[in-house]
Amino acid sequence: MDWSINYLCGAKRYWQYELDGKPQWQDLSHNPLGGNNAHGHFKSHPGVKGSHEYKAWVNEALKVENDFPIVFYPTIGSDTISHGHEYLEEVEKGTNLLKELGCKVLFLKRMSHFPLFHERISLRLKDRTSRDIATMLGEEASSDRLTRKKLSLQIFSRQKTLLEKYDSIIDRCQNSIDLVIPDRDWHWNTQDTIKKVFGTLDIKMDQERFSKWIPISEKWQVGQKKLYHFHEELLPNIAKAIVENKDIDWPEWEMDIVQESVIMAWIMRNHNKRLELPDDHFPYDPKYLHRFIQ
Repeated sequence: MDWSINYLCGAKRYWQYELDGKPQWQDLSHNPLGGNNAHGHFKSHPGVKGSHEYKAWVNEALKVENDFPIVFYPTIGSDTISHGHEYLEEVEKGTNLLKELGCKVLFLKRMSHFPLFHERISLRLKDRTSRDIATMLGEEASSDRLTRKKLSLQIFSRQKTLLEKYDSIIDRCQNSIDLVIPDRDWHWNTQDTIKKVFGTLDIKMDQERFSKWIPISEKWQVGQKKLYHFHEELLPNIAKAIVENKDIDWPEWEMDIVQESVIMAWIMRNHNKRLELPDDHFPYDPKYLHRFIQ
């Protein structure tokens, strides 16, 4: 969305925040797509040390002479969490602060328990993420079996709690938010949603660029819809096949210890049963796994 706003304004460059606190101009890509994401465009992420960083960054942005809006994607970094600040409290504080600073605030609202964060990053980082999850659960990656078991018991409830907390932030910050965008609308109705964004921002859209943007957005949608299909159909169907002792084609895409845990969670949620594996082995064979259904 960051890239789309810049591109559809007609901009050729954008002002990017750097982690060292020194913003600089960057050339705007004509196509940011790569893999499951749009990471060919480097977004501005002020807030690594907390929402208080927003003020300094906005003040700098206000000094910049530019014909187009300066767009940024505020974040709350791990430094903040490690110092005892509640993440969602920082999100709420930052949302209100941005409005006080005169920014237009768009809130992209998650509607589902997926995509899980590790599905949009590289394999090397994904491996590290799995270890981080195991550490978070107290297993220190010593046992894949126990990691799966704990994740399967907690992953849906954690996501449900997170979504409820985001809803509460939106309720409390409704006077600071100019537009709430359900992520499902952005993924499935991208063209209509970007028009709402431009209407909210009260800026003119470059129609020539819009015609070029449409096929790019449609290609991006393919990857997003693939995630929905994966989570809403493929994984629940695998869980069903395991319970019913039936063969099923097993997807190769994105399968790892986290997705294996999600399958176990679907078995509990949809079938009121548990997959109790005896060791770290998780073969992608429904009939073999059926032997350990309880």
